[in-house]
Amino acid sequence: MRNKDLFSQILKGVCSGKIKEPFSPKDLKKILGPSKNFLHKHRIGNGIDTELFKRIGRGQYSINPQLKTCP
Repeated sequence: MRNKDLFSQILKGVCSGKIKEPFSPKDLKKILGPSKNFLHKHRIGNGIDTELFKRIGRGQYSINPQLKTCP
């Protein structure tokens, strides 16, 4: 699954209340599958332009506030 699709699924889950923030890779196991490093690779401060998540603490993340667009 592409990064954009994974992020869209996580954002939908957060917006609908099915996924509570902060979340961990374990919380998203069904969505991420074997991509355990997805949150870490796409966090703010990762050195690349895909800063989709904000690291809250060890293994805990939330949606980047600038990208959190719930309907």
